[in-house]
Amino acid sequence: MRQKLAKKSAAWLLAKLEKVDPISCQKISANNKRRLIRALEVYEKTGQPFSAWQNKGESEFEFLQIGLKLDRQKLYQRINERMEKMITTGLVEEVKNLRKKYDQKLPSMSGLGYKEIGLYLDSKINLPEAINLLKRNTRHYARKQISWFSRDKKIKWVESYKQAEKIVKDFVCQ
Repeated sequence: MRQKLAKKSAAWLLAKLEKVDPISCQKISANNKRRLIRALEVYEKTGQPFSAWQNKGESEFEFLQIGLKLDRQKLYQRINERMEKMITTGLVEEVKNLRKKYDQKLPSMSGLGYKEIGLYLDSKINLPEAINLLKRNTRHYARKQISWFSRDKKIKWVESYKQAEKIVKDFVCQ
């Protein structure tokens, strides 16, 4: 089904989704073929609109969400160090092996690290360029995550372990 839908234009997918799930149609970008296809797949397989699966009810559990606020420069330094460590511990070899088994067009092969190292393996860029691209793309992704999570009012943001510990104690003892 996915292969069949992938051959259709984004406009066609959007029009089809509008008929079966106008709510999702409003939420999904007309340019995001992957999400349009996924919404149509869910509808075809379950008979229910994709939007119906996304309605969240009240949780049966009390839970605590804690977010760590980091200085942006420190965060970027950690990201850069983490990417260097991934390279030295075998990311290039991992991507080579995965490419032997799986089609490069799979969504999972376009994730951070796989895409950038894939460009290197295809001789489109050199390894230092791939590493710099990976670092930059990871920093951009982190920035998007910060924006996304900052809108969640349930998250208690902390700057230290001590603050987190106090919040946890207060939560457990209530």
